[in-house]
Amino acid sequence: MRVLIVEDDIFMSELIKTILMAIVPSLKCQVAETLASAFYAVESHHIDLALVDWNLPDGTGLDFVKWLREKGHHTNIVMVTGRSDRDAVISAAKYRILGYISKPFSVEVLHQRLRELLCSMKSSDNIAPDIQAHLRNILETSVQLPSSLDTQQVLELIANKDSLSARQLESNWSSNASLSARLLSVANRSTFKRSGEPVSTLTAAIGQLGVGLSLNLALALSLDMSGVFRDSRLQSAADNFQQIAESVAAEAQRIAHNCGKEPSQFYCAGLLSRAGELSVLKALQMYLDSSQELGDEQINQLVVEWASGYGNRLKQQWQLPSGLRNMIGAVHQLPAVTTSQELIIMRAAALFAAGDSASEEALRLMSRLNLR
Repeated sequence: MRVLIVEDDIFMSELIKTILMAIVPSLKCQVAETLASAFYAVESHHIDLALVDWNLPDGTGLDFVKWLREKGHHTNIVMVTGRSDRDAVISAAKYRILGYISKPFSVEVLHQRLRELLCSMKSSDNIAPDIQAHLRNILETSVQLPSSLDTQQVLELIANKDSLSARQLESNWSSNASLSARLLSVANRSTFKRSGEPVSTLTAAIGQLGVGLSLNLALALSLDMSGVFRDSRLQSAADNFQQIAESVAAEAQRIAHNCGKEPSQFYCAGLLSRAGELSVLKALQMYLDSSQELGDEQINQLVVEWASGYGNRLKQQWQLPSGLRNMIGAVHQLPAVTTSQELIIMRAAALFAAGDSASEEALRLMSRLNLR
């Protein structure tokens, strides 16, 4: 299923996109901020569902709807608007609108409404019976990390949002890879780069987005029930990879501090270092949910085979700064020739976390950092 969000407010489009991907992880989601880009998107691809804001920089959502119907497109359309006056509703209704979502709305209400709308549509997307085809399809659409956020805890934070700072939220979320990645991704969108500098830490991302939007994105992720592993083998593997990532993050933070460097981005890079493995496990859970079966050895082989590709895809989707991307990659392997202390710290952290602190490679790296 391909969904087009026609919305010029990046805060709103990112929130809607987060919720949509939580409901249907395998859908293809595209954002158009103007009528012109929306026209181009429809001409380039078949669109199953369009979520259209009423007010756009170069026209109205109604202009887009009229154009769609005049061109003979049967796209399902949902209007997202703050306008609730009778004339506006009547003017759009004759163009076969699937539904309306009125602003302002809460994340919970938006999630419920979008789920109802998607369930009312007949989707041609069925999980392929072949596991390789299934994994390849997700790699080509949208790779995601499993979410372990507790909705009730997020709601409690929202209730006290006026007294929360970016630093306080960071202390609550610092070990959550999926949320850290999502906030970094949104913060690094070009619209948010007010300073011209990339965002590489969770605290900076929250500071860039603001506490309110950060909490709403967290709530949207917490509603992702597909992020919960129902297969005990996948849950066990996920726990193991998460533990490895947290160990690397802690070691990277420690070594960076000893080198006199600000440790936040080192911790973040370590936390995201097993994103590929975790996202493959989520894809395998989706496959099992379609009444398919996988053997224990097959699960292990698939994680090894696909983790690198999924990890690279995630880094592209997140639009991470190149420095942070390189730091994540260094956890697994250093470039052939490097003098970067940042990369050396990350590789050393991986060795320490694996219990290889006395290995020849670890000792050599610590010597290069003047810590031996």
